[in-house]
Amino acid sequence: SEINAQSEYLSQNVLNVTSKYKDKLNTIKVRL
Repeated sequence: SEINAQSEYLSQNVLNVTSKYKDKLNTIKVRL
């Protein structure tokens, strides 16, 4: 259960980072 909670947290973290990264990419594309 403990490990499951950690992996869930990690996957959420990865999703957040990925979405932020995509947002930055989109912002850069718009500026070009």
